[in-house]
Amino acid sequence: MSDLCKVLIVDDEYIMRQGIKHLVNWDKEGFLIVGEATNGKEALIMVEELKPHIVVMDVVMPVMDGVELTKEVHEKYPDIKIIVLSGFDDFCYVKETLKNGAMDYILKPTLTGEVFLEALKRAADSIPGFSLSGNSNLNLNHALEWYIAGYSDSINIQDFPEFAKLNTYRMFAVDINYAFENDNDYVAKIRKEIRKTLDEAEIIFGRTVIDNRNLIYVFNYDIVYEIGVLEKLSRIAERVKNVKPKGFFVLSKRFEKIQDVREIYLQVESQINSGFYYDNKSILNMEYSKEIQKEIPKFDYNDFSYDLRNGEYNTAIGKMRGYIEKCAKAHDNCEKIKNKAKNFIYNIIIMLEEYDIDVEPMRRKYFKEIEETIYVTDFLKKLDEILDEIKKAFAENMTGTDRVMNKITKHILEHYMEPLDLDSLAKEFNYNYNYLSSYFNSKNKEGFSGYLNKIRIEKSCEILKKEDIPISDVSTMVGYSDHSYFCRVFKKTTGYTPSVYRRRFR
Repeated sequence: MSDLCKVLIVDDEYIMRQGIKHLVNWDKEGFLIVGEATNGKEALIMVEELKPHIVVMDVVMPVMDGVELTKEVHEKYPDIKIIVLSGFDDFCYVKETLKNGAMDYILKPTLTGEVFLEALKRAADSIPGFSLSGNSNLNLNHALEWYIAGYSDSINIQDFPEFAKLNTYRMFAVDINYAFENDNDYVAKIRKEIRKTLDEAEIIFGRTVIDNRNLIYVFNYDIVYEIGVLEKLSRIAERVKNVKPKGFFVLSKRFEKIQDVREIYLQVESQINSGFYYDNKSILNMEYSKEIQKEIPKFDYNDFSYDLRNGEYNTAIGKMRGYIEKCAKAHDNCEKIKNKAKNFIYNIIIMLEEYDIDVEPMRRKYFKEIEETIYVTDFLKKLDEILDEIKKAFAENMTGTDRVMNKITKHILEHYMEPLDLDSLAKEFNYNYNYLSSYFNSKNKEGFSGYLNKIRIEKSCEILKKEDIPISDVSTMVGYSDHSYFCRVFKKTTGYTPSVYRRRFR
């Protein structure tokens, strides 16, 4: 039998899988990548579904390693050939895989296209009754992936005459990692349903996965049959959403040239996680949807940090909540907006450590609650609940002394450019000099002077990054009357002289 030799790639490192995929010209040499798995357990499921001729696998992987996978595959599918990839330190594992049925191994540091291709051909030649096709025709799925991902500059439609009979194309896509939460069995089921729908309509299509997460179908069809096909795809999307609430599909606008598929993919990708904003939708048809203005607002982190350092926790929380609201209105990517919220929350609750509170359980609880929200309405509601809890924690732990000290530190932040000393602060706020000294010693090993220098150097760094003001003027602006002293403190604090810092970070 002469055919393309099917290969399954198994490695827990995404970069390694991508590297393997681009080592050889698979189609030209007669090979076809039929799937990728991140561990042995996933690989076993895919072996049963995809029936590869060759499995290329790493040895050290989570869940099920290469040694156990080799044993399982060889016992159940003795005709499948296994090529093991290994680092120098893993050779003891390699010997076990060879005992368990692997036919070849390659050390990763020596892995080149030539070495890899030779190993693939040896494996293919040893398959009973199989011979490589030596097919120079490109595989449509592979060609689409390479073009969309930017590994090739063009896609020649003449190589795929069946895919160019009609003048209308659409793209249908879903983020399988987010929507299906790495449920590979369910992904396989949905792929079969979509394939069946398109096959029944006699529609020619290409299918690929981009960035190991976005499952996309590009199909060529007669617009006369569009309504029926789209109704079936919509029903699939609805069934998915009933089982997987995060399930959300995007259907691109119509396009007439396959060369436009890369630009179409970028449009689809920008909306592929927007189900976060549509709790009543399972599919977004970009042919009819209005574009959301997605200019994400900027946030003043310096102002936010200033409020936290001053103990103005409610003010900082209010600014953060307002910013997240604006991001939601701009339809910021759901993963990004959740990560922003988690980052803000951590920066706020870390201040509770001053009251000897272990914030790690709070962090785990809040992050989990944020991550589990499915729609933006749930997310904002949960965020408000979390922020109310944090406000309550600050209110219960702050003492009268804390409030006075917050006023003093706020005064320093507002007057750092003026002559300041501990004695004048104690008198101005009618506070005990020794207690004030102890407070700053607890905050900074160099005491009050170290704390003041830290504030002044931070401000000077901001100026040096943004302005062309002479360095001697910068030192005066932040409160130093002695320029040489400023330069010494600056280098001690940052590791750079002011002039080098400006050149490096502007």
